[in-house]
Amino acid sequence: MSRGVARQFDVFRLPGDVLVVAIQSDLLDAMATRVVVPLLPAGAAGPPMRGLNPEIRLGEERLILTPQLAATLTLRELRQPVGSVAHLRDEITRAIDILLTGV
Repeated sequence: MSRGVARQFDVFRLPGDVLVVAIQSDLLDAMATRVVVPLLPAGAAGPPMRGLNPEIRLGEERLILTPQLAATLTLRELRQPVGSVAHLRDEITRAIDILLTGV
């Protein structure tokens, strides 16, 4: 993957060892920004809420998806992806639905 491209469900490591997953649709890839959701170490964000904060494994790391902390970053801030969680699309989409609609 070339620099400046961030696909939906790619995982990026930011300065400070923070992991984020890009959740923005690939249909909007012409935009210079991406909506991202932090992946925090299990236990670091307090007790996870069922459905809203699914556990995600990236290699040996146990992480918690935290859509309540979603942010927008520029493509410049997102370097090379360190992985992908596309196989967890349904769980991630469900968590975002819970954040937006409560169900």
